[in-house]
Amino acid sequence: MQALLFPDDAPQRASGRGAFLRALTRTCQRRVLAACAYCQAGSKSCWDPAPWSYVSRRAIASILGLVAAISILSTAYAADDLIARGKYLATLGDCASCHTRRGGPAFAGGVAFRTPFGRLYSTNISPDRETGIGKWSAEDFYRAMHWGVRPDGAHLYPAFPYTNFTLLSRKDTDAILTYLRTVQPAHAPARQNELRIGLGWRGLVSVWNRINFKPGTFRPDPARSPIWNRGAFLVHGLGHCGLCHTPKTALYANRIDQPLWGEVMENWFAADLTGNSHEGLGRWSLTDIIQYLKTGRSARGRVTGTMAEVVRNSTSRMTDEDRLAIATYLKSLPASHPATAGHRPDLQMMQEGQATYVQTCSLCHEPHGEQPAIAPRLQGDTVVLSRNSTTIIRIVLQGAQSFHVPTDRTNFSMPAFAALSNREIAGVVTFIRNAWGNRASAATEADVSALRKTLLRPSG
Repeated sequence: MQALLFPDDAPQRASGRGAFLRALTRTCQRRVLAACAYCQAGSKSCWDPAPWSYVSRRAIASILGLVAAISILSTAYAADDLIARGKYLATLGDCASCHTRRGGPAFAGGVAFRTPFGRLYSTNISPDRETGIGKWSAEDFYRAMHWGVRPDGAHLYPAFPYTNFTLLSRKDTDAILTYLRTVQPAHAPARQNELRIGLGWRGLVSVWNRINFKPGTFRPDPARSPIWNRGAFLVHGLGHCGLCHTPKTALYANRIDQPLWGEVMENWFAADLTGNSHEGLGRWSLTDIIQYLKTGRSARGRVTGTMAEVVRNSTSRMTDEDRLAIATYLKSLPASHPATAGHRPDLQMMQEGQATYVQTCSLCHEPHGEQPAIAPRLQGDTVVLSRNSTTIIRIVLQGAQSFHVPTDRTNFSMPAFAALSNREIAGVVTFIRNAWGNRASAATEADVSALRKTLLRPSG
């Protein structure tokens, strides 16, 4: 009899509410068992008229109470499951990185994004009813995610990746909204976007959508494995990797003929994620990619720039299965273009760069850049070998802080070397990209000068 009832060790997903319902269930269990003891004694059958009145007075009431308790408990568990699912989906989508300003309330928006058309600010997606999405219905939220349209009918700018989120199902968006309704409301009015003259009219986005946007939910490829399809959904849907890693057209849309080939974004070069063996993931193993997504580092490279936030807020919090799915999908991609070693750099620049390296870099990175004890390895590093030197130049100008891994006792911190001249930085970057078997294009003084001026602009 007891085996048919709700088990005592049922998991509790909400401590206060779960404890109350658990106690109620136990009470009902005891009453039903007590009532059934009459029958268990073997004196009468439950279908005989004599004991039935006794059972009806105690057991039926307890059974009805038990059914009600289980119904309430099941509803509570279902709600908790939906919230947990929505939270995980929001983690996969890295909502926190774009909608939580450093030091600000969670999901309150205000994060600045520099684009060729001006500066945009993320909006408040907390459940605040005045400045957030507290008044949004599930249909409103789905339209924003699937079509890129606000409740008032205005178009969202495609800096919000509705072009990727359109692949989500209605169940997915409902779950995310259910979770967002549970976070702390934050009163944070939207900041005014700072776009070029004439580009603030959102009606222009409808024209952009006609050219560059095709809404539709994700459809698995039946010829591929479930884990491959899961990876494809995460990369192109929730993960919206192409927003940073795919080259852009003049209208700032993804170039569909160059998916995940790498692109400069926010003054960082988002790496080539294809099977390119020189500057992409061609030499990375599944384990390398999984380790990178989990810890921000692998034998082939370390996380830099805005990708550190993605690892901190999203990929490090994924399940092992989802990290494997992403790795599986990325390893299936063909090379972006034939791997090339690039032109041999100017000998004088290499010599000047080597002198700068020995004086300022070799103490931490070792004379040959092979396998330093703490600092990142420079020989064969994918970021070092990228076809664009923006990331390496920026690290020299601003310094870098390694991604924190709880199991590490120490983390690497590199100081800024902005005091070096443009020529010195161009030289040392060129040397690093072409020493110890590395081969990549040379950095120029013009590259360093342009990035230095951009980074010195007020952030606003």
